[in-house]
Amino acid sequence: MLKKSILLSLLLAAQGSGQEASPKLVIPEMPEPTFGADSKEKAGIPKGKVTNFVFGDSKVFPGTKRRIHL
Repeated sequence: MLKKSILLSLLLAAQGSGQEASPKLVIPEMPEPTFGADSKEKAGIPKGKVTNFVFGDSKVFPGTKRRIHL
């Protein structure tokens, strides 16, 4: 009987709380990034290199791996 009373009290409290739904989150459109003159290849400047590696055996999050690209 006590369980039914508690459950009924919780249901009534939830219905009569008068709280409105949270407002909808609006995320603005992001413009496409543009690349300036510094982003173009230049004579005499060495080209970059992408290095890939994997972090495994995480002590913080066991069983997970992280793929890293530099």
